[in-house]
Amino acid sequence: MYAEIETSGIEVQDGLVSVRFAFYLEPFDPRYNEHFVHVIDETSKEFKEGYQGKIDEKGQPVDQKDYDKWLDNLPKVWRNNPFHNHFDLVSADITDAELKVLMKKRLKDFGKAWGESSSILKGWNQNDTHNKTESGYERCAIKALDIAARVNEFKVTVDK
Repeated sequence: MYAEIETSGIEVQDGLVSVRFAFYLEPFDPRYNEHFVHVIDETSKEFKEGYQGKIDEKGQPVDQKDYDKWLDNLPKVWRNNPFHNHFDLVSADITDAELKVLMKKRLKDFGKAWGESSSILKGWNQNDTHNKTESGYERCAIKALDIAARVNEFKVTVDK
């Protein structure tokens, strides 16, 4: 398993920085096949050109069977989707090391819940003690931008 920070989930909230962790499975992890999926390649020429059949005034296909055939024939790719996304509120003072420790803890806890097929919420200890010292908006915004700019530095894994 591994975790990454998803930049679309970084924002300032109530004097803290909200960070979205995306948790992914690897081929040897339990239930991996549930999130390794075959999907339409949205970068393909065929997809970008769009459906060329007749559409009504609302932009909907007139012939559903023709549209379904177009969809079925689009190029596909394999994609590893997150098995869970989690938002945490952290202080603008949080260090990189503290953030990585928090990510690992969340990954380990949610990964265990996922592997046991129990409620994913069992992986969330809401009473943990990570750094949640509130700051002003500007300070939080600077930290949020800093994390987003260095998002590739925050990938963590769980030791087996």
